[in-house]
Amino acid sequence: MKQLLLLALSLGLSAATAQAQSTEFTLHATSGYFSYRGASATGTSFINGSDTGGSGYTNNPYGNRFTLSYGGAGQVQRVTAYHLVLGAQAGYEWLRSRVAIDSFYPGRGSQLMPAMGNTLLTSRFINTHLFVGRRFELGPMNLDATVGPELALLRGVNEKGDATSNGTTIRTDRTRYTDTTDDLLRARANLTAYYQRLGLSVGYSHGLLDQKRGYVGGTNDLSSQMLRVGLAYRIN
Repeated sequence: MKQLLLLALSLGLSAATAQAQSTEFTLHATSGYFSYRGASATGTSFINGSDTGGSGYTNNPYGNRFTLSYGGAGQVQRVTAYHLVLGAQAGYEWLRSRVAIDSFYPGRGSQLMPAMGNTLLTSRFINTHLFVGRRFELGPMNLDATVGPELALLRGVNEKGDATSNGTTIRTDRTRYTDTTDDLLRARANLTAYYQRLGLSVGYSHGLLDQKRGYVGGTNDLSSQMLRVGLAYRIN
């Protein structure tokens, strides 16, 4: 009888532990504000004209002004019996920065002319994010606090500028940089609150690498930062 009671107790504890653990799959739609930081980032710049008549370019397109960005991701995480959260997320993001244009350089032998406008720099990334954290139960809601590294695989960068100088419209539209080997490492922290299947998330990513490492000449100190807000839907 004693052995039977011990066996029943053991099975009961195993069942309770299994029920307390869960694997969750969620879809995320994100938005937020992205910008560059460091000595190489700027709030204003100027557009260089093309001596050949083609599209010019922004002298320094790496803006330190937070600009609306967006993306989407899928996520899987394991929540243990002790409320430990372990997971991974993969997604795609369009991250944009902005600089104000205050002047225009028409070409060789010219002088800078006053101008007014903006340039947007859009970078496309495939993101992978591994995280660990803890789940807090707040009545009918769950709050997950997690941290971990984020590896961003660069897929392309496009510059689009639009300014006016002495009544003339100046535009730039060009591929700025497409070296997909320049992968970026970031540190990321998240808070996600779930009510039943729906969730609301906020997060912050901070670049750990100088994106202008290896450049010769000028001021080379450039990293990224991203403040995210988003909606989550728990599939299971």
